[in-house]
Amino acid sequence: MCADINKKALEWALAKANPSALDDYNKFGKKLVFGDDYGSCNIGPTWIWTYLSFKDNKDKTESTVIAPYMATAADYWEPQVRGFHYCKLLNPSRALEWILIDSQYDRNGRTPFSEKVYDETPETDAVKLNFMQ
Repeated sequence: MCADINKKALEWALAKANPSALDDYNKFGKKLVFGDDYGSCNIGPTWIWTYLSFKDNKDKTESTVIAPYMATAADYWEPQVRGFHYCKLLNPSRALEWILIDSQYDRNGRTPFSEKVYDETPETDAVKLNFMQ
């Protein structure tokens, strides 16, 4: 169920991407695919601390989205939480960001900001304050 909803977020993003970005995504981009939902995380903290995950395949052509879920049966022992189904969802704007930026890192010569290496320390005119006086 969660994967089906997340696919709709990607469909929305694909419809909103400009033609040149969509062309880059189709030629070079790491495609988003959706795996089976993960769960059920039936304990609150397990649900809270289990995140939507992105797992790359070996050749970096696809990234599989795995959505955690928490569900309770209609006859669950605690009446207040019977019949619940929660999903961690892919935000449609995040899917668009994937198409425009993240999908290009491994196959189109772009380097993520977190992996960039700088040869020198940037100079700064900032004043250093000593608060220990």
